[in-house]
Amino acid sequence: MLNTQQRAATFKGFEAQINLPLLNNSYGAVDLSLFSDYTRGTFNNGADVPGMPPLRFGFQLNHEKADWTVTYA
Repeated sequence: MLNTQQRAATFKGFEAQINLPLLNNSYGAVDLSLFSDYTRGTFNNGADVPGMPPLRFGFQLNHEKADWTVTYA
């Protein structure tokens, strides 16, 4: 038998993304995206909420021409 209970918790975090256009000519447009996000959860008694994802960051390169888009992540 599984017994679950709801407890009061506070969640804090951020999400950010920056898009930088690198190239725009007859061959298409190339953009670089830099991103990061983080979430921290604590119960009101000070204990950590289990299963929270770690800090995430990365980049993505996009190439667009006409109706086609290619993404490298």
